[in-house]
Amino acid sequence: MLEKLRKYNEILFRPVVKLLCILKITPDFLTFSSLAGMFISGYFIIKGELLIGGIIFLVFSGLDFLDGMVARTIEKKSKFGAFLDSTIDRYSEAIIYLSIVVYAFQFREDYKTIIILSFVSFVGSVLTSYTKARGENFIKSIKIGFFQRPERVVILGVGLIFNQLYIFLIILSVFANITAIQRMVYVCKKLKQ
Repeated sequence: MLEKLRKYNEILFRPVVKLLCILKITPDFLTFSSLAGMFISGYFIIKGELLIGGIIFLVFSGLDFLDGMVARTIEKKSKFGAFLDSTIDRYSEAIIYLSIVVYAFQFREDYKTIIILSFVSFVGSVLTSYTKARGENFIKSIKIGFFQRPERVVILGVGLIFNQLYIFLIILSVFANITAIQRMVYVCKKLKQ
């Protein structure tokens, strides 16, 4: 199901990718632009402007999804590029979750709950990526788990835009960690075989 959605996304964004290639925009430029966008988004979140912060977060996260497509199109897909992209993604997530913590501390009466949920969501997000990266040292490919990065980005972006952080952070904290555990179990079963 998710693989089909990704294929549709590739078809949908093909004209944008072609334009980026014509303009000679490199995958690394898109990766670092996405990171810069997270700082801008974080600034608005800290100021309590969740709608603007959420929109900027989704737009610049979109740039991050395009870098892989551009790399494949110009045939500059590399192990270092994948490593750089994955590392920058973790920094991007950290910036946004830290911004939510600072925002909650300033503006929310339920800030303790928001801070705990942000922490648990961030841990789940990092472990989802880590279990895939580490597990693929031992087995060829790990595609199991529903809450991969695109799903997490959409959920967090919607939560920010509609100022429903409490509900959406609960969803993230539960399902990101379930995905990480699914991957741990999957790798364990494969290694036992």
